[in-house]
Parts: sequence; C-alpha cells; structure tokens
Amino acid sequence: MVTKPGTFVSRSDAKPAPNISISHDIVIANGTANYFLMSIDLDAPYPSLPFLSPILHGMQAGLKAEGQPDAEGYIKFTSSGKDISAWIPPNPPPLSAEHRYVFLVWEQPDDLTNDKIKERLGIADVMVRTSRMRWDQEGCEKKLGLGLILGGAYFLTN
Repeated sequence: MVTKPGTFVSRSDAKPAPNISISHDIVIANGTANYFLMSIDLDAPYPSLPFLSPILHGMQAGLKAEGQPDAEGYIKFTSSGKDISAWIPPNPPPLSAEHRYVFLVWEQPDDLTNDKIKERLGIADVMVRTSRMRWDQEGCEKKLGLGLILGGAYFLTN
C-alpha cells in the first residue's frame, strides 16, 4: 500500500491493477461526484532519456468513493464500468533507474462518459502500447474539460 508519495514498490507487487483510495476530506468537499483517474510513467524508457514519456498506464472513469474511511482517512474507489484504458504493469528496461508511476484524480464532469472520452481523445476500445507512448497529458485534460487535480500520488519501481 502506497500512502507516502515516492514509496518504492517491487515490480511483482505493482503488477496487479492497483486499488485506489481518496482522502475522506476530498469526498466530503465533492459530495456524490464521479471521479476520473489516470496513471502515467514519467520516465520511459530511461529517466535520463525519456523520449517515449509519458506513457499512459491506465485510465478509469465513473469511479465512486464508497464506504467508510480506513484508519488513515481514505475511502476506496469502486467502479461499475470497464476501464477506458486497462492497467499495464510497470516494465522498465534492464539497468534502468527507478521510474515514477504517477496517479492523478479529478472530479469527472457530469456529461463525460467512457464513449465521449474515447471520442474526444480519438482512442480505440483497446489501446496498444504504441498509442500510450508520448501521451499528451495537457491535451488530454483540455479535451476532456478536466478541472483542477483533486489528488495524486506516485510510486517508484525498476
């Protein structure tokens, strides 16, 4: 479990799709909102030579914060739909320094469905690795009309 940004996570522990939580304080401020989540690798293929970066590692919409907060004040996200872009586990090349895997969360605009997200971003139902490389994060946020980032964290692995 990553509760402190910058925590090192082994490749094997990072392989399954992560369970994401959000601060209870953010949930209180946003009521019954849906949330939008993206994960990107900032360091591909090498931190000193990131010409493929960022790489999109996952994208989910329609997330809900449900249940009671845990001991640290976080509530788990649940999803009723299919991921827009399924999680691909970290896979830095041999001899690479640690990569930063960043998770960002926004309040999802009410009219933003999975189909609209795919249409606005021009992405297929299944994204291949090459379409995830050199991800235009700023363009993505503008096309989707995302506001301020509500929360985020990152972990390191190599």
